Amino acid sequence: MRIAIDCSSTRTCDFNSGIQRVVRSLCEQSQNSVSCTIHGIPVHGANGYWYAAKSLWPEPAKVAALTPTQLSVSAKRNRSFTSKVARELERTFRKLRNRWIAKKALSSMGEPKLELGSNDVLLMADASWMEPNWEAVAHAKVCNAKVGLLIYDLIPIMNPDLFPAELVTRFRSWFERAILSADFIVCISKAVASSVVSELGGYDQGSRLAAKTYWFPLGANLRIADQFEPPVSEVQAWFAEERFENPCLVVGTLEPRKNHNLILDAFEQLWEDGSLLSLCLMGRLGWNCKSLVTRIRSHPEFGRKLFMNTEASDADVHHAYSRARAVIMASINEGYGLPIVEGLGYRQTVLASDIPVHREVGQDQVHYFSIDQGPASLLKMLTKVEQRNLPCLLGADGAAATNVISWKESYETLCVTILEATHESVASMEQVNRAA
Repeated sequence: MRIAIDCSSTRTCDFNSGIQRVVRSLCEQSQNSVSCTIHGIPVHGANGYWYAAKSLWPEPAKVAALTPTQLSVSAKRNRSFTSKVARELERTFRKLRNRWIAKKALSSMGEPKLELGSNDVLLMADASWMEPNWEAVAHAKVCNAKVGLLIYDLIPIMNPDLFPAELVTRFRSWFERAILSADFIVCISKAVASSVVSELGGYDQGSRLAAKTYWFPLGANLRIADQFEPPVSEVQAWFAEERFENPCLVVGTLEPRKNHNLILDAFEQLWEDGSLLSLCLMGRLGWNCKSLVTRIRSHPEFGRKLFMNTEASDADVHHAYSRARAVIMASINEGYGLPIVEGLGYRQTVLASDIPVHREVGQDQVHYFSIDQGPASLLKMLTKVEQRNLPCLLGADGAAATNVISWKESYETLCVTILEATHESVASMEQVNRAA
């Protein structure tokens, strides 16, 4: 069996958060798999066909040629500009670059066309609601390939108030079209699978897919430090002290669902009482975040006890995870919560909002706080963090987090799930496990 993993959107992105992190990790593992039963192939759709993807990232040499060399090098090496003018230049640079990438993505770029057949599975693993490849999906169906739909969450449908109206409309339209094409669904958590089954109940053909809805756990993107370039100087400066003197860390896109305002409310109350506890936010700018960014940049503690990096590289995030005082995730709703398992992988004290998917992912190794009544619950925990009275729940004996798995294990579980979804034999599943 071949599994064609759609990375059409991710391969045009120069950032590595959320869905992009998952897609790249699964695609990388598909190339490293030693299974003789399943062969994974990263693909992208164009002109009604699927092509083997040469790379999971934009081509930097061609991108750099679009802009003055000095700006290109500066944007690459120093991802956090200090002046307003430089930030505007960077935004312009990124827009031009992304337009070029999108244009180039319409062609095959010399990549081989992939003809799918009855022994193949097309896994729609990317954010295809942004630029659907329905013609290419239809072609796969005509060739008798199975189509699997990877769903990260249904939050735009469940909590539409947290997203721009245009995105909600686009996402719902995509979902309704996608379930007509899908032979099975794979979700990134049990909680998401439950919400998908519930949503499918509202569609005439929903029962068919509800019976073919599965889930698998995600891995933690823990890479060896020497694989990275050094983090930018400001991140090194923010996390230069002993862990208990460094900032608490929040990793995630700046958008309403991540609940940054609640975290800021809690820290402001601490600071009013003279607390020295500091906070670092790492995540790209999302939607409906203008007022949040204004609040952060105009805050009297900005640059003193409050820090923000909206262009953090993997090196920056690794440096922060490994040195932060604690990791905080206050999301209103999530499909998984990668910062939880990533934080645990770095043996961090993790504080997370008490929602079902966080309980599923964090189990008993995370400190949970309520978000139903404002910042009070988080404030109590942060007070204990400052007093060094809220330890990492993994203990001091060096034990690893039981709920943190590698991307290799995650990909292997996904393969077994796909075998089950496509009615392959138990013997084949055992063969995958033995090969792995």
